[in-house]
Amino acid sequence: SGVPNALSAAFNITNDVADYISVTSEPQNTEAGSVIGGTPTATVFDQYGNSVSGVDVTVDPNQSAFASGTTTVQSDANGVSAFDDLIINDAADDYQLFFQSAGVTTGNSVFFEISNASPDTIIIQTQPNETVAGAAISGPPKVSVVDEFSNPVQGETVTISEAGGYTIDAGTLSLVTDENGEVEYTDLVINTEGINYQFRFSVDGIEN
Repeated sequence: SGVPNALSAAFNITNDVADYISVTSEPQNTEAGSVIGGTPTATVFDQYGNSVSGVDVTVDPNQSAFASGTTTVQSDANGVSAFDDLIINDAADDYQLFFQSAGVTTGNSVFFEISNASPDTIIIQTQPNETVAGAAISGPPKVSVVDEFSNPVQGETVTISEAGGYTIDAGTLSLVTDENGEVEYTDLVINTEGINYQFRFSVDGIEN
C-alpha cells in the first residue's frame, strides 16, 4: 500500500485483416440510363466488426451489365466504398448488386428495379398488306414503343391515322401498349379502293 500507480505509454490496437463486406446504403429503384439511386455503399470489416481501409471493393450486377460507372472503389479511412456513378440501361426487375474483394465474404444488396425511360421510338413490327375494300386491314398492323435504350414502354397510347389524310372508315384508332410495348390494330377498315395508302403511328408527338 502507498505505492503510486504506474501508467504505460499509449499504444494502438489496429484492425485485423478484412473479413466481410456489409452493404450500408442500398440501391434504389431507378430509371434506365440514370445513376442508380441511393448511392450504393459497402463497408469492409474485420472479423471483430472493425472497419478496414485500403481494400479494393468491386461491384457487379446479377444480370445485364453496367453501361458506365466506376466499378472498383478502395475503402476509405472508415472502411467505406461508395459507388456514386453506376448506370444500367437494360430495364428489368430483380436486379441485385454484389460487392466483392478477394478473400472477403461478399456483400449482397437488396433487390431493385431498373424501369424504362421515356418513349423515344415507334417500331413497325408488322406492315399492313393489300386488303379488299370493307375488310379488316391485313397484317394486321403492329407496332412497338421503345425508349432510347430499346426497352419496351408499357402504357403509352399509340394513335393511327392515314398519312394522306383519308379518314379510316372503321376500327379502333388508339390503343395502349402492353407489357411488351406493343399494340396491334386488328379491326381497321378502309372502304374506298385506292393505291399507296400509308399509316402513320404517333405517341405524344413522336411518329414512326
